[in-house]
Amino acid sequence: MDGWRATLIGAIAVGTLTGIVGTAFRWVLVAADGWRAAALAWAHTAPFGAIVVVGAAAGLTGLAVWLVQRLAPETAGSGIPRVEEALASRGGPAGPWTLPVKFVGGTLAMGTGLALGREGPTVQMGATIGDLIERDPKRTDAHTLLAAGAGAGIATAFDAPLAGVLFVVEELTHRFETRLLLATMVACATAAWITRTVFPTPLFVLPPHVPVPLASLPLHLALGLVAGVLGVVYNRALLATVALSGRGRRLPRGTSGLVVGALVGWLAWYAPALVGGGEPLVQRLLADQIGVGTLVVWILVRFPLSVLSYGSGAPGGLFAPLLALGALTGGIVGRAASGWFPSVAADHTAFVAVGTAAYFTAVVRSPLTGVALLAEMTGRFSLVLPMLMACLAAHLVATIAGEPPIYDALRDRDASAGTPTRSR
Repeated sequence: MDGWRATLIGAIAVGTLTGIVGTAFRWVLVAADGWRAAALAWAHTAPFGAIVVVGAAAGLTGLAVWLVQRLAPETAGSGIPRVEEALASRGGPAGPWTLPVKFVGGTLAMGTGLALGREGPTVQMGATIGDLIERDPKRTDAHTLLAAGAGAGIATAFDAPLAGVLFVVEELTHRFETRLLLATMVACATAAWITRTVFPTPLFVLPPHVPVPLASLPLHLALGLVAGVLGVVYNRALLATVALSGRGRRLPRGTSGLVVGALVGWLAWYAPALVGGGEPLVQRLLADQIGVGTLVVWILVRFPLSVLSYGSGAPGGLFAPLLALGALTGGIVGRAASGWFPSVAADHTAFVAVGTAAYFTAVVRSPLTGVALLAEMTGRFSLVLPMLMACLAAHLVATIAGEPPIYDALRDRDASAGTPTRSR
């Protein structure tokens, strides 16, 4: 009984601290988006405004990457592969600089406009908090709080406690144990309660509900096939970019950040709506009818932007950029389907939401997490059936193609390259 009591108390502590840190991180990033918009508006009225924007973006991103490379190499990118490695090896996911570098570096990179998400950093910060609270390696439930903290990170980043629980079971631990499940549920619920006090509205607001006809299910299945193919292409492009970035380790620290930051600054000058994590872009796709031609251009821009942003080595996750790419894919298929089959494909928002879950599944290979995540973020549980159909198709395409889940591939690459999981 004492062991259970310690686990529950620890889970509450982990959920509370992760909720506070993750909510603060989200608030700062929202504020940074506002500062970026204001800075761009000012720059368009100032002499040499474009040069200022490009230079500032390059400098801030370069600083973020320099902090990672100098102080905490384990904070590069998402951080989720490091958490998985820590759970597998029973080691710690972090060193003393992980929390500050992940928070500050992530703010600099994502605030500048890199196509990165806050969920990866929040997961690693939550896992680090769990590891700090649970320091006794002789405990029979070792790493339970570490995993619970990671799940609380998902719950905080997206206000999606169920998705946080499923992510721990389906992606991080691949096991279903009572103590692990209970601790994760407590931590996720506590963290979500905290973040809802600051962000009470759903992440995505959908138009009035339109029932999804059963006759449209084959179209959602086709959407899953398309998302599966594009997800495989995305994984391979991302891994190739990360490998190429690894070859440039002999360059001065922060160089990759300077280059990618300059590109993002240039894009922000001409198309500010296309930079950033992608959540405002998803909301726009859910709210507006946008032409296929525009959607195609947007996905052609966002795809390399997401890959390059992650390849820079800056702290930032994959979830939000994946949601944006999935939403664009769903929007393109939905617009085409509404033109060919108007009687069964009238609700374009359904295809946008389903596309996000399917694309996420193709890349991460966690279909239940993807379905729960989108259902919680949109509040449209009526889309569970079409999302399941599309996720099944996307999962099969990626599996048949022999493409490993992206976090597994990144973890294996880090291990083979000798990338540290703990600061020295």
